[in-house]
Order: sequence, then structure tokens, then C-alpha cells
Amino acid sequence: MHLTIKKKIIIATLLSVLVSTSAIGGLILKSYRDEAKLAGLEQIKIAKENFAHLVESDVNMMSATMNALMENAQLGQLFSQGQRENLYNMASPLYKQLKDRYRITHWYFHTLETENKIFLRVHQPANFGDENKRITYREAIDKKTVASGLELGKTAFALRVVAPYAFQGRMIGYIELGEEIDHFLGTLKKQTGYDYGMVIKKEMLDGQEWAKNREYHNLANNWDALPTTVLVDKTTENEGLFAEPVTIDTLPDEGILLGDVKKGDVQFSKGAFPLYDAGHRKVGAVFVLRDITSAYQAMRFKPLILESRPLIRSFS
Repeated sequence: MHLTIKKKIIIATLLSVLVSTSAIGGLILKSYRDEAKLAGLEQIKIAKENFAHLVESDVNMMSATMNALMENAQLGQLFSQGQRENLYNMASPLYKQLKDRYRITHWYFHTLETENKIFLRVHQPANFGDENKRITYREAIDKKTVASGLELGKTAFALRVVAPYAFQGRMIGYIELGEEIDHFLGTLKKQTGYDYGMVIKKEMLDGQEWAKNREYHNLANNWDALPTTVLVDKTTENEGLFAEPVTIDTLPDEGILLGDVKKGDVQFSKGAFPLYDAGHRKVGAVFVLRDITSAYQAMRFKPLILESRPLIRSFS
């Protein structure tokens, strides 16, 4: 078949375009991946720092609140005299205010370490007299100062602050305030726009209590959804976004990128950083999801735009 010079030029142009487009596409893809990696690592860093700031801020708030409570002479008098019922009657309305204003969900009075007993739970007054084995309590005893940290119960994390309690110049015990941290992820989302999920090692929780807690809140029991962890909190209804198992013990302190995940028409960059409890044990992780749909689509369509330009010129 005889080809005219014009057709030969067009074919050569098309071949050149295909080769150059392929090369450009490869460069664009590499550039996108490099930029996405840097942005993903930055999103993990920001989320990790913001989480730490939330912990620090709430510890400071509870520490200041405890100082104010220990200045209350009536509380100190009743505690020092061992008047549990009167102490509860005095503390109960204060506790309601603290819960409503500052989300404080736990308030304890602990005996001296020689007895090592929980004298009063203001939030659960009928439950007292048991031994206190919590890490923050032991640290406050050992260091004779304020101790704080995240501690796991049977179904959830609580941020706890414990301080030595002195009244009229002598030690009478310890005081503790705590809060559940189920508002943390929602606050992080407001700060960054990212979505979050928190998982905890199953070995740190009680499976039966978890099932009861989920039933109480009319939620499906998700205990078996992941092999070694359980999703305890999230900022999106789509639990499938956190379905990928992560090995907590090998998760680096700075966090790690887990790649991209797509749900429907939305593309996410996914990462995670570890959670430590008050005993410095790696017990869980926070997933970070950033919507990268617009950047992903721009990367896909850019080679097509570049390809169309020489074709238009060749036929003009």
C-alpha cells in the first residue's frame, strides 16, 4: 500500500506521541507517588502531634481541676475522717458539673499506699474497697507527684490523672480524675478534615464485656471483624475503610503509610501511628484517612491532556 507523504508524517507523529506520552505518563506517575508519599507522611505526623496535644491539654485541665478540688476544705475534712457517705454527698453535685462542663467521667478518692484501696468512686459510689492496680496510681505513689496517662479498661481507653492528696500538712491519700477519650477522634477530624479510626489489641480487652457494651449501645458486635485488634472508635460510618489488619507490635513510632484505599468514587491515602498506654506498652493504633480523590483524578487525566495537544497540532 502506497502512503502519501502526509500520511507518513501523521503516522510518525502518532508514534512519537505514543512514545512520548508513555514516558511522560511514567514521569507523572512517579512524581505523583513521590508527592503522595511526602503528603501522606506529613498527614500522619500532623495527626500524631494533634493527638498528643489533645492528651496534654486535657491532662492540664484535669490537673488544674484537681488542685481546685483539693483546696476545698470540706472535701479534705471528710476524706481525712473516712466519712465515705458524707464525702459522696458533698462531691456528687461537683462531679455532675465536671461531667457536664469538662467531660470528666471518673472521680476517685484512693487510700494511702499502706492500704492500697479505692475509698470512693464518685461516679460509682456503691463500688469501693477494691485494690487499686492502675499504673498511674502506682506512679503517683512512687514519684510523689502528679501522674497521668492512657489506661485501658475492659472495653475502652480512659485518660487518667492521679495526684497525692495532702490536707492540713499531712498526706491523707490520692485523688484521681479521668475521662473517656471517645471525643478525641471527632476533635481531630474538625482540626484536620481527615477521617480516623482507633483499634486496640484484643488481648488488652475483655471480649464478653465488649459484646455487652456493643449490645447496650445498640451496635453490632465487631469483635471478630479483625484478627488481632478491634475497632473501638471511628469518624466515618464505613468500617470497611479500617478492615486491613495492622501489626501493632511492629508499627514504627513515627507511623507508617499503608497505601491508598478506594470506597465508591472516593480515593483515600491511609496511614497509621501507634498508641501507647501509661505503662509505655504499644496497645493500639490510630488510622488516618485523607481524601485524595481530586489529586488522584488530576494525575490520571494529565497524560491525556498532554497527549491531545500534539495530535491537535498535527491535524491543524
